[in-house]
Amino acid sequence: MGRSFSHQPYLDWQADRIEQALSSLDLPARVQGGQIGKHWVRYRLAPVSGTRADQVTLAAEAVADAIGVAGLRIAEQPLGLAIDVPLDQGAELRLLPLMHSLPGLSVLTAVVGMLTTGTPLILNLTKRSTWNLLITAPRGYGKSELIRTLMISLALTSRRSQLLMLGIDIGGRELAVLESLPHALKDLATEPGYAAELLIWLAEEVERRLSSGVASPHVVLVVDDLGWLASRREVEAISALTRIARHGVDAGVHFLAASQTGTHSALRGLLDSRGLVEVGPIENRKDLGKVMIGRFQFASGVDIDVADVAWLSLHDLDTAARLACPHWPI
Repeated sequence: MGRSFSHQPYLDWQADRIEQALSSLDLPARVQGGQIGKHWVRYRLAPVSGTRADQVTLAAEAVADAIGVAGLRIAEQPLGLAIDVPLDQGAELRLLPLMHSLPGLSVLTAVVGMLTTGTPLILNLTKRSTWNLLITAPRGYGKSELIRTLMISLALTSRRSQLLMLGIDIGGRELAVLESLPHALKDLATEPGYAAELLIWLAEEVERRLSSGVASPHVVLVVDDLGWLASRREVEAISALTRIARHGVDAGVHFLAASQTGTHSALRGLLDSRGLVEVGPIENRKDLGKVMIGRFQFASGVDIDVADVAWLSLHDLDTAARLACPHWPI
């Protein structure tokens, strides 16, 4: 472990959000690369046939709102458009400053963000009522950001001797930072074959722990997202995931998983798991049918909370990886 975190997954993710935002405004365009500056990321934008450059320019404010930034700039260039996105957004709710303001966080504590009541939302994974977490929401509403926030905050509140992590991210675009953390037990699974092997191995580990009475260190399985299981009909992997969900609470094994909205075979066993926090998006009351990006409802038993997720900037991801590795220079 200890490899440098790659900026490329972040650029790919934000490029996808820009394309989705323009498409939702009936202004389809393609992002053709990006370049990181000191304070901005510049993306080269090529409007699809039928989309005029002046329409995209006039829609700058709507695009900024859709991807959750302020101060976005769009300018015409000889070969298309340039769209500049500020690097340092969301200072009011960034994860690292929020965690710094919360001294004395206990082991296996995940800091989520801020409740709408104005207090931090913190999940303690050692409690059986908040053992696992399943996020279901449409694409583009902040599931991956929430998964990263949970993963990083757990790494910063727990040593490797207390917590190990396994990651599944088909394509490897959202959870690449895991490979920079000392808590990673195995390489990030970015293709279905290895992901299935990882689930089967972990299910067998749960059984070994149950038979030997061992429940530490805690192991957290992080999955973004579960759709590949259903699409490929990974029967053996689905069975393994179901066993992990059913018995992990007695073996010190947790899961943090995300999926697009919709119940499929991969989710049935998870919904029946003990200690499950179910997470879903919140509709904007002012504009019914539209979901508020980055705001989620957290349901644990009869308790329901609504919170805005604390996010990690590109710089913060690098800083967090270093903070999680004490031997690295801070």
